[in-house]
Amino acid sequence: MKDHFNTHNTIIQATMMSREKRKNVLKGIISILATLILFAFSLELMVKSFSVVEGKATDLMVENNFGPFVGLFVGLLGTAILQSSSTVTSAVVAVVAAGSISFADAVPMILGANIGTTLTSTLVSLGFISDRKSFQRAISAASMHDLFNILTVIMVLPLEYFFQTYTTTAQYIAAFIPIIELDNVFFLKWLSIEPLVYWLINVIDNGPITIIFSMVLLFASIKLLAKIIYRYLDAELKNTFQSFFKTEWKSFGTGTVLTLLVQSSSLTTSLIVPLAATKKVGLSRVFPYILGCNLGTTITALMVGLFLSPTALAMGLVHFLFNLTGVIIFMPIKAFRHFAVNMAIWLGKMTVKYRAAGLLYLIITFFIAPFLLIYFNQ
Repeated sequence: MKDHFNTHNTIIQATMMSREKRKNVLKGIISILATLILFAFSLELMVKSFSVVEGKATDLMVENNFGPFVGLFVGLLGTAILQSSSTVTSAVVAVVAAGSISFADAVPMILGANIGTTLTSTLVSLGFISDRKSFQRAISAASMHDLFNILTVIMVLPLEYFFQTYTTTAQYIAAFIPIIELDNVFFLKWLSIEPLVYWLINVIDNGPITIIFSMVLLFASIKLLAKIIYRYLDAELKNTFQSFFKTEWKSFGTGTVLTLLVQSSSLTTSLIVPLAATKKVGLSRVFPYILGCNLGTTITALMVGLFLSPTALAMGLVHFLFNLTGVIIFMPIKAFRHFAVNMAIWLGKMTVKYRAAGLLYLIITFFIAPFLLIYFNQ
């Protein structure tokens, strides 16, 4: 009788613990989703705020062509200022369609925009600057995005400059693909966020203040996400989550699919930074994930191009082929992949050791060097 009573109590306790565990998991999921919405909102607010302040900057830059290498820095600087590679790419496509610059001249700008978009994840890593170890891992994760794009450009740009490899290939493929007449296929993108973003911009009615506010929201969402991950991601849930990053190819697939779903590589590459900083994802899995994010965002651009024009489709193909080249180089060849990861880890260590050097790297790479090169080539 006593044994039966004890067994009954054990079952009740186990049931209560199971319910409590499910409740905690549900609370964790809701908290993470709410934080991700805040994160997405802050990123979108930042993009729109920069667009309001520098609305005409991209048009002015892309209307002046100074050669392929300067074109690369034009795309980089434009994206660094506007925090949106899609904004710069759209402006480039519009100018090409208008006949102001040739398709070949626009390609380096697209490549530059690909590098410029990496600034977002680097800015996100600054949210961990108060904790040296977390900051080191965050910087290492963010710099992998930089390294992938910079190293790929170093290999790709000479091929385009001397042989027009990507221009010719993209235009050739685009000629065989019919354009589909269908409006607003991606109208769901930011459907619930964008109206609120524009409302807030109108209420504040001051571009610089809105930018500062968006950055405060961004860093707040990062801190919240890190705390929630620490609090709710218990051993069982952690194992389930980490199964998406179990191998390098799974990490790559996760990045590709996730970016296809949310249609924003800035968001998905930035999301991995707090996960790496809090040790929920190893740095060796971050790099394949970022490769997947870069490839995923180009597939979206390709699909959009199908509904716009042959020029837009060809531009999307250039973007796709550029990232595909990087994936082909880095994913199958372990030595190249490890070189990029080890270099990112070294950069993380150097940035923590010499914090001023990290800030200097950001300012020189994304702003001073592009501006000076453009200025002296006028």
